[in-house]
Amino acid sequence: MSYYWFIFCKTDLMLEKTSDGSHTIPYGEEPPVSVKEWTTIHTIDIPEPILPGNGDTKAKTLRIDSPIIDHPSYEMIGLRASYHLLPRHLYLIAGKCQEILYWDSNTKFCGVCGAPMKLHTNISKRCTECGKEVWPQLATAVIVLIQRKATNVDACWYALESVNEPCVLILGGIDKGNDYSQIEPLVKEKVTAIVCLGVDNAKLHEFFDGKVPVVTDARSMPECMDKCRELAHEGQTVLLSPCCASFDLFNGMADRGNQFKECVKNMKAHQ
Repeated sequence: MSYYWFIFCKTDLMLEKTSDGSHTIPYGEEPPVSVKEWTTIHTIDIPEPILPGNGDTKAKTLRIDSPIIDHPSYEMIGLRASYHLLPRHLYLIAGKCQEILYWDSNTKFCGVCGAPMKLHTNISKRCTECGKEVWPQLATAVIVLIQRKATNVDACWYALESVNEPCVLILGGIDKGNDYSQIEPLVKEKVTAIVCLGVDNAKLHEFFDGKVPVVTDARSMPECMDKCRELAHEGQTVLLSPCCASFDLFNGMADRGNQFKECVKNMKAHQ
Protein backbone atom coordinates (compact mmCIF):
# COMPACT_ATOMS: atom_id res chain seq x y z
CA MET A 1 0.00 0.00 0.00
CA SER A 2 1.24 3.50 -0.81
CA TYR A 3 1.15 6.48 1.53
CA TYR A 4 1.76 10.19 1.55
CA TRP A 5 4.95 10.66 3.61
CA PHE A 6 4.93 13.81 5.77
CA ILE A 7 8.45 14.06 7.16
CA PHE A 8 9.38 16.82 9.59
CA CYS A 9 12.62 18.10 11.05
CA LYS A 10 11.53 20.34 13.93
CA THR A 11 8.91 22.53 12.22
CA ASP A 12 10.23 22.13 8.67
CA LEU A 13 8.42 19.83 6.25
CA MET A 14 10.15 17.81 3.53
CA LEU A 15 8.69 18.58 0.10
CA GLU A 16 9.33 16.78 -3.16
CA LYS A 17 10.31 18.87 -6.17
CA THR A 18 8.47 18.05 -9.37
CA SER A 19 9.67 18.37 -12.96
CA ASP A 20 7.48 21.41 -13.62
CA GLY A 21 8.96 23.33 -10.69
CA SER A 22 6.05 22.80 -8.28
CA HIS A 23 6.08 20.88 -4.99
CA THR A 24 4.23 17.93 -3.56
CA ILE A 25 4.45 15.38 -0.74
CA PRO A 26 6.42 12.16 -1.39
CA TYR A 27 4.13 9.21 -2.14
CA GLY A 28 5.04 5.53 -2.05
CA GLU A 29 5.11 2.29 -0.12
CA GLU A 30 8.33 3.02 1.82
CA PRO A 31 9.77 6.17 3.43
CA PRO A 32 11.61 8.27 0.84
CA VAL A 33 14.58 8.73 3.21
CA SER A 34 16.40 6.40 5.58
CA VAL A 35 14.73 6.12 8.98
CA LYS A 36 16.30 4.93 12.24
CA GLU A 37 14.70 1.73 13.47
CA TRP A 38 13.54 3.27 16.75
CA THR A 39 11.71 6.12 14.99
CA THR A 40 7.95 6.20 15.65
CA ILE A 41 5.99 6.31 12.39
CA HIS A 42 2.39 7.46 12.80
CA THR A 43 -0.36 6.39 10.42
CA ILE A 44 -2.86 9.17 9.74
CA ASP A 45 -6.37 8.45 8.49
CA ILE A 46 -7.26 11.21 6.05
CA PRO A 47 -10.72 12.59 6.91
CA GLU A 48 -13.29 12.38 4.12
CA PRO A 49 -13.95 16.17 4.18
CA ILE A 50 -10.26 16.87 3.44
CA LEU A 51 -9.84 14.40 0.59
CA PRO A 52 -13.32 13.36 -0.66
CA GLY A 53 -13.51 9.89 -2.14
CA ASN A 54 -10.06 9.01 -0.78
CA GLY A 55 -11.05 5.39 -0.13
CA ASP A 56 -8.18 3.74 1.72
CA THR A 57 -5.68 6.55 1.14
CA LYS A 58 -3.60 7.18 4.24
CA ALA A 59 -0.65 9.27 5.30
CA LYS A 60 2.34 8.49 7.45
CA THR A 61 4.31 11.01 9.41
CA LEU A 62 7.58 10.99 11.35
CA ARG A 63 10.37 13.22 12.58
CA ILE A 64 13.99 13.09 11.48
CA ASP A 65 16.90 14.46 13.52
CA SER A 66 18.70 16.30 10.72
CA PRO A 67 17.26 18.26 7.78
CA ILE A 68 17.62 17.06 4.20
CA ILE A 69 20.18 19.40 2.57
CA ASP A 70 21.28 19.75 -1.08
CA HIS A 71 19.11 16.87 -2.27
CA PRO A 72 18.09 16.91 -5.95
CA SER A 73 14.55 15.74 -5.23
CA TYR A 74 13.68 17.08 -1.75
CA GLU A 75 13.91 20.27 0.27
CA MET A 76 12.89 21.35 3.75
CA ILE A 77 10.35 24.17 4.00
CA GLY A 78 8.66 25.70 7.05
CA LEU A 79 5.08 24.51 7.47
CA ARG A 80 3.62 27.99 7.11
CA ALA A 81 5.70 28.69 4.00
CA SER A 82 4.47 25.42 2.47
CA TYR A 83 0.96 26.91 2.38
CA HIS A 84 1.97 28.76 -0.79
CA LEU A 85 3.64 25.71 -2.37
CA LEU A 86 1.36 22.74 -1.70
CA PRO A 87 -2.15 21.96 -2.93
CA ARG A 88 -4.49 22.94 -0.13
CA HIS A 89 -5.61 19.39 0.70
CA LEU A 90 -1.98 18.34 1.24
CA TYR A 91 -1.33 21.44 3.35
CA LEU A 92 -4.28 20.55 5.57
CA ILE A 93 -2.99 17.01 6.05
CA ALA A 94 0.52 18.35 6.79
CA GLY A 95 -0.89 20.47 9.59
CA LYS A 96 -2.70 17.46 11.01
CA CYS A 97 0.53 15.44 10.92
CA GLN A 98 2.43 18.21 12.69
CA GLU A 99 -0.25 18.27 15.37
CA ILE A 100 0.05 14.50 15.90
CA LEU A 101 3.85 14.72 16.15
CA TYR A 102 3.62 17.58 18.66
CA TRP A 103 1.11 15.57 20.71
CA ASP A 104 3.35 12.50 20.59
CA SER A 105 6.43 14.36 21.79
CA ASN A 106 4.50 15.83 24.73
CA THR A 107 2.81 12.64 25.91
CA LYS A 108 5.79 10.31 26.41
CA PHE A 109 4.90 9.73 30.06
CA CYS A 110 1.64 9.38 31.97
CA GLY A 111 0.39 12.50 33.69
CA VAL A 112 -1.09 10.39 36.51
CA CYS A 113 1.61 7.88 37.48
CA GLY A 114 4.61 8.89 35.38
CA ALA A 115 4.95 5.54 33.58
CA PRO A 116 5.71 5.42 29.82
CA MET A 117 2.82 5.87 27.42
CA LYS A 118 2.37 3.49 24.48
CA LEU A 119 0.43 3.98 21.24
CA HIS A 120 -2.93 2.24 21.55
CA THR A 121 -4.51 3.31 18.26
CA ASN A 122 -3.41 5.69 15.53
CA ILE A 123 -4.68 8.63 17.59
CA SER A 124 -4.55 7.46 21.19
CA LYS A 125 -2.02 6.38 23.81
CA ARG A 126 -2.43 4.20 26.88
CA CYS A 127 -0.32 4.20 30.05
CA THR A 128 1.64 0.97 30.46
CA GLU A 129 0.93 0.96 34.22
CA CYS A 130 -2.39 2.58 35.16
CA GLY A 131 -4.17 2.35 31.79
CA LYS A 132 -4.94 6.08 31.43
CA GLU A 133 -5.68 6.98 27.82
CA VAL A 134 -4.97 10.28 26.06
CA TRP A 135 -5.93 11.66 22.65
CA PRO A 136 -4.85 14.68 20.61
CA GLN A 137 -6.95 17.76 21.20
CA LEU A 138 -7.40 21.08 19.44
CA ALA A 139 -3.90 22.47 18.87
CA THR A 140 -3.04 25.17 21.40
CA ALA A 141 -1.73 27.35 18.57
CA VAL A 142 -5.17 27.52 16.96
CA ILE A 143 -6.59 30.99 17.52
CA VAL A 144 -10.34 31.16 18.05
CA LEU A 145 -12.18 34.31 17.05
CA ILE A 146 -15.85 34.92 17.81
CA GLN A 147 -18.02 37.64 16.27
CA ARG A 148 -21.25 37.56 18.20
CA LYS A 149 -22.97 40.13 16.00
CA ALA A 150 -21.60 38.76 12.72
CA THR A 151 -25.04 38.11 11.25
CA ASN A 152 -24.31 39.83 7.93
CA VAL A 153 -21.77 39.50 5.15
CA ASP A 154 -20.14 42.89 5.80
CA ALA A 155 -19.16 41.83 9.32
CA CYS A 156 -17.66 38.63 7.96
CA TRP A 157 -15.67 40.62 5.38
CA TYR A 158 -14.10 42.74 8.13
CA ALA A 159 -13.37 39.65 10.22
CA LEU A 160 -11.62 37.90 7.33
CA GLU A 161 -9.73 41.05 6.46
CA SER A 162 -8.27 41.10 9.99
CA VAL A 163 -7.03 37.48 9.84
CA ASN A 164 -3.44 37.03 8.68
CA GLU A 165 -3.18 33.24 8.77
CA PRO A 166 -5.16 30.45 7.05
CA CYS A 167 -8.47 29.86 8.79
CA VAL A 168 -11.43 27.55 9.21
CA LEU A 169 -14.61 29.60 8.84
CA ILE A 170 -17.94 28.79 10.50
CA LEU A 171 -20.89 30.02 8.45
CA GLY A 172 -24.59 29.28 8.50
CA GLY A 173 -27.98 29.79 10.06
CA ILE A 174 -31.01 31.54 8.58
CA ASP A 175 -29.92 33.22 5.36
CA LYS A 176 -31.23 36.76 4.93
CA GLY A 177 -30.73 37.10 1.19
CA ASN A 178 -26.95 37.28 1.55
CA ASP A 179 -24.66 38.05 -1.37
CA TYR A 180 -21.59 35.93 -0.61
CA SER A 181 -19.68 37.30 -3.60
CA GLN A 182 -18.63 40.15 -1.29
CA ILE A 183 -16.41 37.79 0.71
CA GLU A 184 -15.48 35.41 -2.13
CA PRO A 185 -11.98 36.86 -2.80
CA LEU A 186 -11.04 36.77 0.90
CA VAL A 187 -12.46 33.27 1.31
CA LYS A 188 -10.42 31.97 -1.63
CA GLU A 189 -7.30 33.65 -0.24
CA LYS A 190 -7.54 32.74 3.44
CA VAL A 191 -10.07 29.97 4.13
CA THR A 192 -8.99 26.32 4.03
CA ALA A 193 -12.33 24.90 5.19
CA ILE A 194 -15.91 26.02 5.85
CA VAL A 195 -18.15 24.37 8.43
CA CYS A 196 -21.80 25.16 7.66
CA LEU A 197 -23.65 25.34 10.97
CA GLY A 198 -27.35 25.37 10.20
CA VAL A 199 -30.48 23.42 9.35
CA ASP A 200 -30.46 24.34 5.65
CA ASN A 201 -27.00 24.88 4.16
CA ALA A 202 -27.94 24.46 0.50
CA LYS A 203 -27.18 28.08 -0.48
CA LEU A 204 -23.76 27.95 1.18
CA HIS A 205 -22.88 24.75 -0.67
CA GLU A 206 -24.18 26.16 -3.94
CA PHE A 207 -21.90 29.18 -3.64
CA PHE A 208 -18.76 27.82 -1.93
CA ASP A 209 -18.45 24.21 -3.13
CA GLY A 210 -15.39 24.02 -5.37
CA LYS A 211 -14.03 27.35 -4.17
CA VAL A 212 -12.74 26.04 -0.82
CA PRO A 213 -11.02 22.66 -0.34
CA VAL A 214 -13.50 21.54 2.33
CA VAL A 215 -17.16 22.52 2.82
CA THR A 216 -18.92 20.36 5.40
CA ASP A 217 -22.06 20.49 7.57
CA ALA A 218 -22.86 20.50 11.29
CA ARG A 219 -26.22 20.49 13.04
CA SER A 220 -25.05 21.45 16.54
CA MET A 221 -22.23 23.43 18.09
CA PRO A 222 -20.47 20.33 19.55
CA GLU A 223 -20.54 18.66 16.13
CA CYS A 224 -19.28 21.88 14.57
CA MET A 225 -16.35 22.07 16.98
CA ASP A 226 -15.48 18.41 16.46
CA LYS A 227 -15.15 19.16 12.75
CA CYS A 228 -13.14 22.31 13.40
CA ARG A 229 -10.79 20.30 15.59
CA GLU A 230 -10.39 17.83 12.73
CA LEU A 231 -9.80 20.49 10.09
CA ALA A 232 -7.82 23.18 11.95
CA HIS A 233 -4.22 22.81 12.97
CA GLU A 234 -1.25 24.68 14.39
CA GLY A 235 -0.99 28.25 13.17
CA GLN A 236 -4.58 28.47 11.94
CA THR A 237 -7.58 30.48 13.09
CA VAL A 238 -11.07 29.14 13.75
CA LEU A 239 -13.41 32.03 12.94
CA LEU A 240 -17.09 32.14 13.95
CA SER A 241 -18.53 34.78 11.65
CA PRO A 242 -21.68 33.07 10.34
CA CYS A 243 -23.28 35.81 8.17
CA CYS A 244 -26.72 34.46 9.13
CA ALA A 245 -29.33 34.68 11.87
CA SER A 246 -29.05 32.04 14.57
CA PHE A 247 -32.64 31.05 15.38
CA ASP A 248 -32.68 27.79 13.41
CA LEU A 249 -30.45 26.04 15.98
CA PHE A 250 -29.99 28.55 18.83
CA ASN A 251 -31.96 30.92 21.04
CA GLY A 252 -30.16 33.88 19.55
CA MET A 253 -26.71 35.15 18.60
CA ALA A 254 -25.61 35.32 22.24
CA ASP A 255 -26.56 31.67 22.76
CA ARG A 256 -24.61 30.68 19.65
CA GLY A 257 -21.53 32.59 20.82
CA ASN A 258 -21.76 31.24 24.36
CA GLN A 259 -22.04 27.65 23.16
CA PHE A 260 -19.01 28.19 20.95
CA LYS A 261 -16.96 29.53 23.86
CA GLU A 262 -18.10 26.69 26.10
CA CYS A 263 -16.99 24.09 23.55
CA VAL A 264 -13.57 25.74 23.33
CA LYS A 265 -13.25 25.73 27.12
CA ASN A 266 -14.17 22.04 27.25
CA MET A 267 -11.52 21.23 24.67
CA LYS A 268 -8.87 23.05 26.67
CA ALA A 269 -9.94 21.31 29.87
CA HIS A 270 -9.41 17.90 28.27
CA GLN A 271 -5.98 18.61 26.80
